Amino acid sequence: MSISPFLLVPAEYLIYILQIAWKPQSVHIRLYHLSTRKLAMFLKYLGLFGVFLIYSLAGVFSKFASQCEFLSFPYLAFLFGCIFIIGIYAVLWQQIIKHMPVSDAYMLKGMTGFIGLAYAYLIFGEPITINNIVGTTITLSGIILYARS
Repeated sequence: MSISPFLLVPAEYLIYILQIAWKPQSVHIRLYHLSTRKLAMFLKYLGLFGVFLIYSLAGVFSKFASQCEFLSFPYLAFLFGCIFIIGIYAVLWQQIIKHMPVSDAYMLKGMTGFIGLAYAYLIFGEPITINNIVGTTITLSGIILYARS
């Protein structure tokens, strides 16, 4: 029994992906078998996305700190939380780039802009403007073009 490098779950249980496609008159369900190699690649990119979610939380803590009185206890708590999150990110980033090309990992770092927009809207209620959408679309288009090459 082999163990997945990112999850402590036997790999045999992780080699199927379920796809459900909704159509007006029916539902199609497909079960795709992934090779162990493709599964490992999928888990690497999933881990990378998780690392970027963590990294983007530093911006959330910074925003909370900016709303507090300078050098007050809440300000310092959020500031140290930000530093802690960036430290966790640095360790996880190093572990990710051990297992994949740096160029691929760094190219996907552009996803943090999209994550930041989502956090700004969901946590702080900030509006998403057309400029935000256009900028994020351009960034995501670049990532897609790079991935296809």
